[in-house]
Amino acid sequence: EKTGRVDARLLEAIGLPVGTTCSGCFDKVFDPDEGTHFDFALEEPDGLKVFFVCKPEEQVFGVCADDAPHREKLERHYRRYLAEHVDALWLEDAAFFEHYEILRNVSYLGRYRESGLVFIYPKANQALAEAENAIKRIVSKSLAPRVAILYLEYLAARLLTLTEGDVALDERYLRFRDKYVQPPP
Repeated sequence: EKTGRVDARLLEAIGLPVGTTCSGCFDKVFDPDEGTHFDFALEEPDGLKVFFVCKPEEQVFGVCADDAPHREKLERHYRRYLAEHVDALWLEDAAFFEHYEILRNVSYLGRYRESGLVFIYPKANQALAEAENAIKRIVSKSLAPRVAILYLEYLAARLLTLTEGDVALDERYLRFRDKYVQPPP
């Protein structure tokens, strides 16, 4: 984990208001006992946190086995943070374990009242289309304003627009785009 100040153009690209000041950290773990790694996390000095889950190449969000260790984790780490924010059906074992990674990440919105969660993946990834529907159903009770789905194609284009003229960043974001954004068929 290395924390540093985040360039204002990146904050603008993800939709935060101009003038927002944040530090950022890749591969951030907020609760070592529980163990969730966020691909990226932003923190404002006043306490706002934004958690990022990036799936540039993956085809699914993680599931887990319905076994004693995961049932214990549900009770110890997740249920209390999710109970007031998601419909009870998502806390039933079968639904929870089928959508484990999504719900595990959403639980952090219950832990940190001043927080948001952003899922980033390619819109062109048809395998994640069903996951998008699940995310929207899971957060529909009270968390929808705090959860965003940001398509990788949009993010790459927005970053290239905002860094135009900054040769070093343009090259970095072009390599990023070329690696993760597939051209339309």
